[in-house]
Amino acid sequence: MRLVPAAADDAGAGVRVFTLVERASGHDLGSAAVRLSSGPLASADLGLTLHRHDPDLAVDAVRALAGWSFRRGTARAQLRCPLDDLDLARAALGAGFRYEGVQRCSVVTARGPADGAVFARLPGDGAEPIAPALPALPRDGIGDGVLTLRVATAADAVALHLEQSNAEARRWSLFDPVPESETAAGAERATLEWVVGSRALLAIVDDETGQVAGKVVLRPVVPPGVADVGVGVLPAFRGRRYMARALRIVTEWAFAEGGYARLEAGVKVANASSSRGLVAAGWQFEGQRKSRLRNRDGTFADELHYAIVHPHHR
Repeated sequence: MRLVPAAADDAGAGVRVFTLVERASGHDLGSAAVRLSSGPLASADLGLTLHRHDPDLAVDAVRALAGWSFRRGTARAQLRCPLDDLDLARAALGAGFRYEGVQRCSVVTARGPADGAVFARLPGDGAEPIAPALPALPRDGIGDGVLTLRVATAADAVALHLEQSNAEARRWSLFDPVPESETAAGAERATLEWVVGSRALLAIVDDETGQVAGKVVLRPVVPPGVADVGVGVLPAFRGRRYMARALRIVTEWAFAEGGYARLEAGVKVANASSSRGLVAAGWQFEGQRKSRLRNRDGTFADELHYAIVHPHHR
């Protein structure tokens, strides 16, 4: 693939437009643009559109655009994409761009202005691909015939907000419930976060009804190969041992596919139902830690600490 400058560039000052051309055939593969700024912190904003879905081509295009920009003295090449454009996010990672966070109202979509994921590379950064944080789940999620766990989406926002704002959840929470808009934003970011690694937010789906029955959150912690796990079940689905089922499903995946050696969870000392769910899922009680979990009134409760270890590492 090669970059061919457009014959007429009417995109505006500081913008260079290219056609992406296949070297062997000369076929038009798509288009790209680079918006250059000037000054000691000159940067390049990259954008591309391909005529076909081709992950390798997308990586090659981003890498070529970055190289073109650096040869012109830019201090930074960046790419912004909608939160649900995982193809472009994976292309950025594949070209050695590092994920830097979410910039609010920074991209234009068919639905209007939206939040954008920001990826960037500096001239001194390596161009080696950055692997996604977690392997992709099967298309239909993971499950046991009763429950299915899949990456949460924006469509799950109402159910996820109910899970964290009902009376029982509030009783044991470390924080006050966040506004519904914040829950919705978190659900919208879930597919991106699965790729870049800040957390894994899974919706628990009841197979019989197709309704969201709760959530699982998996958060990598400092020692490599270790993650903290939290589970919440909506009131309508409690009493069915769904917490234990969800824990068994995510544990099996985390050990077989996720690359984890150890999973951990902590519950407040009086939270008997969560303790029972962890034990029923095969997790082991490892001890009680004093005044570790914050109560919503500002006091602190003791934590009961549970863990499960990959059989290979026991």
